[in-house]
Amino acid sequence: MKIWTYILAWFLGCIMAASGLWGQSAAPAGQTTPPAEFGWPKLVTAYAYCLTQANVQTDMPAPTQLTRLEAQAPADWLLLQQRGGKATLLGAHGYIYPPLVLAADLAADFKNAANVPEEIKKRMIPEDEAVMQRANAVAVQWIGQALDAKPGDLVGVIVLWTNINTDTPRASRQLLFVLFKGSTIGQQFQVDQCVWGFPEHVDF
Repeated sequence: MKIWTYILAWFLGCIMAASGLWGQSAAPAGQTTPPAEFGWPKLVTAYAYCLTQANVQTDMPAPTQLTRLEAQAPADWLLLQQRGGKATLLGAHGYIYPPLVLAADLAADFKNAANVPEEIKKRMIPEDEAVMQRANAVAVQWIGQALDAKPGDLVGVIVLWTNINTDTPRASRQLLFVLFKGSTIGQQFQVDQCVWGFPEHVDF
């Protein structure tokens, strides 16, 4: 079953409102913050690089708010560093909410990932334009709910392919999602919130 079908089911209660998303702009009118389409994605990418190099603790400040996608799972920043240090970076993206092409960007990440098995790629790449449009709409709902994001908020997504337990082959390779919400102080961007984990619908 396609991975976006799982996400669609997960957020079925939200999708009825998705039709209102298509007329929204990615950048709110009258925005006076620094050009987020340039600076914010660079910060998300910097965190992604540091995570996979296991040196976030020294190079990048930890977000003030940390939670997990999985209920009751520990959200410790050091634990995320440990997971990220054993992972391969698939993609890092920064947006001004709503990220109307999030699913398309993730599909491109998986299409270009040499180390991800084909059966997993098929689950993450929508099969046609109609499915892609639905996936983009659902992805907006997904990240919006996870981060409690509102139009104009800075949001980011990092996707990692990680080996977390070589003793259990079925669960040894997992997709690790790291979601960010940020803000600006003067002309500087910062990450305030991080939600991360291995969601059930992408736990193979």
